[in-house]
Amino acid sequence: MSVERILLSSDIFRGLLVHSLITEQEEVLGLLFGSTSENEVRIWGSVNLKRNCKEKDRVEVEDIQLSEAMDKAEALSQEINQTSTLVGWFHSHPNITVFPSHVDLRTQLSLQSLGPRFIGLIISCFSRDSSNLEKINLIAFQTNSQSNKAVSIPVSIIPHANLVTSPQSKYDSFDYLLEVQKNLLAEEQHEFQMALSGTTDLGQVYNASVFTLSVAKILQKSLKPMYEFIQQKMSIDRLRLSQIQAENAELARKIREKDGKKLNAID
Repeated sequence: MSVERILLSSDIFRGLLVHSLITEQEEVLGLLFGSTSENEVRIWGSVNLKRNCKEKDRVEVEDIQLSEAMDKAEALSQEINQTSTLVGWFHSHPNITVFPSHVDLRTQLSLQSLGPRFIGLIISCFSRDSSNLEKINLIAFQTNSQSNKAVSIPVSIIPHANLVTSPQSKYDSFDYLLEVQKNLLAEEQHEFQMALSGTTDLGQVYNASVFTLSVAKILQKSLKPMYEFIQQKMSIDRLRLSQIQAENAELARKIREKDGKKLNAID
């Protein structure tokens, strides 16, 4: 039976969206964790992938990355005491429409060998409509094995707590975005090391300058905004915690008063 709907955690969507907005020069990608039923896919986890190619119009998922992701899904299952499996993949479409390309359709068809309910998500960003307004679009799809055409699937973004009942610290949006920062730096370091081989002293100086500039851009456009966002969220969480503690104290006081009145009535 085909997938009829997808339930996507709002927390995971936040992580995917922020990742998509980090760069408008190349596509980014990740893998998705959750569960499936006969006609439904539920997504509550994600893992960022280091790109083996940095291009504007394509990304690739390696077999070893799929294998490692399956192990991570098992670790997530143990943490939240809820069966989690690898259910899909995600990538971005910067400056182009949200609809899957022929390369995306081939990749999706290949990944569907992992299971008939394996799905793909695409987020398009940095594109403008006829009114010159920047739009962000999300699509979920599979590839029809007979026609090799995309089959669109409705997506509902729902609160994370509606999908996961236990506390989760692995493969949520913060864990995902932290891994994004690490992979961005690792990708730049890899390119820098590759550029150093077989070049002149002047070329090495130039490559070092390019690497320094790239790292500075990551710090400015990615790491610093993420740090500021986390600080703001921590402040909000502290305020909410103090409010909850005050509410609990007030409830406890009312309960004590009520119990005291009952004891007085008995006496």
